[in-house]
Amino acid sequence: MSTTLDKHVLYLILEAIQKGATSDRKLTTRLSGLSRDLIEKTLREAEKQGLIEVEEHGHVIKRRILKLTDKGKETLEQLRREVLTQVQKSLEETKRLITEGKHEEAKQKARELKHVASSLAALGLLQEMVQDTLLLTFLSDTLGIPILFAQDITDDVDDLENVEDVF
Repeated sequence: MSTTLDKHVLYLILEAIQKGATSDRKLTTRLSGLSRDLIEKTLREAEKQGLIEVEEHGHVIKRRILKLTDKGKETLEQLRREVLTQVQKSLEETKRLITEGKHEEAKQKARELKHVASSLAALGLLQEMVQDTLLLTFLSDTLGIPILFAQDITDDVDDLENVEDVF
């Protein structure tokens, strides 16, 4: 993973898997702000690097189950510190600009978070980082994503993950 965006995407994927998005469907739903192609490309690379294991389940209906390896857990911890520190700095700068009445500059700073904000919100991490309702509302309006009301959307009623492979 060479670019900052790649690092952020890898972090989001590893974090989502750690938080229970262990199937392709759950991962794609949880990270709806990222394209399916980008998620798949990053998953393949993470598997090559030994960060995740992919298990095939089912005989007729094939399902992949994603699991972090020990190396993946270590990488997640490292990326979590690095990425969330970068995001926190951007959030603090955005809040400072809002407080100073520099709303256009604040919007521009907030837009730098667009590639990760919706996924961080879906994972519940953005809300943990930002306790300021005004800043969350500003981010939601500026980025066009529902941050304040983000819920765990991966608890699907028809989830087959805990059902024995009967096919």
